[in-house]
This record gives sequence, C-alpha cells and structure tokens, in this order.
Amino acid sequence: MGIATWLARAAGVVYLPTLTTLLLMSTPPRLPRVVSNLGAHFCAFTLLAFLAAAGRWPIRSVVLAGLLVAYALLVETAQLLVGARSVELLDYVENLLGIVAGLSAWTLWQRWRGSHEPSP
Repeated sequence: MGIATWLARAAGVVYLPTLTTLLLMSTPPRLPRVVSNLGAHFCAFTLLAFLAAAGRWPIRSVVLAGLLVAYALLVETAQLLVGARSVELLDYVENLLGIVAGLSAWTLWQRWRGSHEPSP
C-alpha cells in the first residue's frame, strides 16, 4: 500500500466518526457562509466519498458506493432521534449528490493521472 493510500485511509477513519458526530449534534457548529451557500452536506459527503475511494479499500466499487449511500441515508434519518435536529429532503439530496461528486472526482483524477504518467 502506497503512502497516499495509507493517508487517505487514515483520514477517512478519522473523518467518518467526526462527520457522524457533527451530523448528529443537537446544535451543530456554524459554518462559514461560503460552505453554507454551497451546501454543507454536499461538501461533507463529497469529501467522504473521495477519501473512501482514495483509500482503495479491498471491496468492489459498487459495494463501496452502496455503503456510502446507506450511511448517507441512515445518518440523515437518525437525526429524527436528535431533539433539535430535523430531517430535510434537501439534505438527503445533498448527501447523495456529494457521494456522486466525490466518487466521480476520484475516477476523473485516476483517469487524468493515468493519461499523464510517463511511458516506460
């Protein structure tokens, strides 16, 4: 395993419980206006999906995508159990679009790197 893969896995292992905690806090911290306007959930799930893909976990891509979608749906639904939080359709959409964006960004990055590697 290369250093980049190791770092992506380590970052993902730290990021996932941090994201879960932030999404389930009764009063989440205020975000900078730029992030709020872009969609905090979209940004958070884009990063999660990118780190998950970059970690090159030993599972099929479709399984990884399925796990990310399940997590996105479950953590948003779990907000029903948190007093001051509410479940919003827009958050579900941002979560799922973020996953698509993160996995797509990883795929494009891999293709770009492959086309720019020096020939042997």
